[in-house]
Order: sequence, then C-alpha cells, then structure tokens
Amino acid sequence: MSTYPAAASHKAPPVEGIKLHIGGEERREGWVILDALPGPIVDCVGNCNDLSFLPDESCSEVYASHVLEHLGYDSELQKTLKGIHRVLKPGGRFSVSVPDLRTLSWLFLHPSLDRPARFHVMRMMFGGRTTDYDVHYTGFDLEFLGEFLYQAGFRDIRRVQDFGLFDDTSTVRFADVPISLNVEAWKEMRSGERENLTTLPPVTPGEMSTHYIKALLHTDAPVILDIGANDGSTTLSFLKEFPNAKIYAFEPDPRAVAKFKAQIEDQRVQLFEIAIGSTDGQAEFHVSSGVPPEAPASEYPQGWDQSGSLHAPKTHAQVWPWCKFESKITVPVRRLDTWAQEHLNNGIDFIWADVQGAEGDLIAGGTATLAKTRYFYTEYSNDEWYEGQPTLHQLSRNLNNFVIVHRFEMDVLFRNKAHS
Repeated sequence: MSTYPAAASHKAPPVEGIKLHIGGEERREGWVILDALPGPIVDCVGNCNDLSFLPDESCSEVYASHVLEHLGYDSELQKTLKGIHRVLKPGGRFSVSVPDLRTLSWLFLHPSLDRPARFHVMRMMFGGRTTDYDVHYTGFDLEFLGEFLYQAGFRDIRRVQDFGLFDDTSTVRFADVPISLNVEAWKEMRSGERENLTTLPPVTPGEMSTHYIKALLHTDAPVILDIGANDGSTTLSFLKEFPNAKIYAFEPDPRAVAKFKAQIEDQRVQLFEIAIGSTDGQAEFHVSSGVPPEAPASEYPQGWDQSGSLHAPKTHAQVWPWCKFESKITVPVRRLDTWAQEHLNNGIDFIWADVQGAEGDLIAGGTATLAKTRYFYTEYSNDEWYEGQPTLHQLSRNLNNFVIVHRFEMDVLFRNKAHS
C-alpha cells in the first residue's frame, strides 16, 4: 500500500510538542506511548479517557490505531475525543484508525468466505476477547466517526489510505481487503494563523425529496438540470412532481443512457449524452463495474453503472470493495457555462448533481451559470473517494455566493444568496 502524504492539503503539524501514541505497540523515536497496561515500551500507564496529566495544547500530534472502538458511544468516546482535542496544539493533527464497519459487514456477507473466515470477521467487529480490554463497544463508518470528531471540535476531517507512521492494525488486510478506516482530523489554528474555515451545519437525518423541492421552488414549471442522471430515476421523480417542468439531463455512461431512453420518452425532458466538467472537449471516463452483494447479478448484467467518474478512484474501494473500475472510455465533456450559453436563455431553478468526485470541475466550469441558479444540490464526501474530490468545506468556499440549507449524510443543498 502506498503512503498517503501526511498533510496533503494542510499545513504540517507543529514541530514543538509531544507526539502521543495511544495504545502503541511499536517504539518510534520522538513518540510517547500511553497504554492502559504497563509494558517494556510504555511511557505512561493510564486510560485515554483521562488525559488530565497533560497540559492544554501540549501535543503536536496524537495517534491511535484501533482504540476508539473500545470506548462506549454514550459518553466515554466523547470525553476522550474532547480530551485529545484539548491537549493538541492549534494546527495539531489527530491520526485515528478504527475497524471499518461497512467493510467488515461486506466481508461477513460475502459468499466466498467460509465459516471460520466469517467468524474471524465477527471477532474484528466485536473484539477478540483476549483481555478485559479487548471488547468493542462502538462501530464506525466515516459518517459516524466524522460526526464524533466534528462534535469534539476537529475540522478538516478526511479519510486517508495510510498514515505512513507505524506498521500496525491501520494497515491490516483480510481477504486482500483493507479493514481499517483511517482518518486525519485537525485542530484549527487560532484566528489569523490559518484560513477561517466555514462552519458546517450538522447532518440532517433523512434524504432530499422532490416534494420538499417543490415547496422550496414555489412553481410547477421549474427549469431543472439533472447532472449525472444515470438511468433517469431522479428525472422521473421530477416529472411526477412538476407537471410543467423543463428538465435537462446529462449522462455520459452508454449503459445508463440506454436505461434512461428505455424508460423516459417525454417532451419535457432533453437528454445530453455528455459529462459536465471544467473544460470543453473529450476526457477519459473511469467506468464502474461489479455488483453489490445484496443485489442479484441479473439486475446489473453489464455491471454497476452508478459510480463512473471523470476522476480516477482513490479510496473508493475501501468503502465499497465490490465496486470495480476495470476499464476507461472516452466521453464528450462540456463546461456548464458553455452548454448554458448554447441552450438556455434564462436562469435555473434547481441543479441536482451526482458527478462522483467531479463536483469541483462542475463548479469551476459553471460559475456564470451557477450565479443564475437558485438551488444547487450535490453529493459530497470528506473522504477522497476519487482523486481530487473536494471536501464539503472546499465546496462551500468555492460556492461563496451560496449558503447551506440542508446537509445530509452524503449530500448537501445550497441556496444562492442572490435568489430568495
């Protein structure tokens, strides 16, 4: 596994300060090891939920691999994370690895694993019970871990492939699949020391509905762009909700286009078999394949067609190991502004974007069009599933004329401040 840069889009952690390794099993120069049990390489014996022996802002880095799952999610986990945040210096980094519950669940259900293998996966989920401490009380995916970290005060939270620090559980693979969720989280600099990041609202339960969109728009005849329309399911929902809508749909994957045309033939809809990007011309499109473990293969005879992207996958396989990217095709690409100059005379009421990591490209190539757009709804991730995928903080900064109306688990709704 290749090493992920320690600070790919951040300043380096402070040089001065303690480097605290919680639960460390490998001696490394410059690091202080804290463990609940004494041992030959342990510097401090104690529980990670009580860091009162450390002064405020005394640590430049804190590292914990397969520790947080041993803490209860009712209060102990929150107390521990707040304690770690307290002892970190401004600009300090918390590198944390936990068992990835999504990946382990997928492995447990995989038909190729026999009973002993599934039993081993179960132990990775719930703890090996080798000591009184080897019990897991909390399961994590990126959403859960990210929310706990955010509530504790951390920012710039994102998944990484490898910390490049220790040869430990953070790099373990089972059945050739990485089983850990590795995340870097940062304590913000004081005012004036670092860019003032936009404060993000908490995640709203549920998902966006066309009924809610209709209440927002106050019209039966909106202009809607469905970018990354796939088989047309979202377009169909818009057609049912808005009897007089004009919908422009965009989809570059030929497999999805065929499905779209098979189920939608409506004068209110115009389909463009192109990708929306940051340039005009042609580009490589990374074709997704595979079949979700819960779906019959007959449902996707040509493979999974909902994750293809103009951007190469990065950590995508760690979240969805069954999804493959085994081929590339060349597709036509248009900037949103170029397309709008050719096809639109007025503004846009709503953009629904599902462009799989190319959100930044859409924005970069569509600034003029977005300025005339009332609402912009897009998928986001604070994990770089695709190379160069922007975080939600970055999206917010790039859309500085928009405000966040609702933030869902993996989607966000922006409203143009110039349009009520």
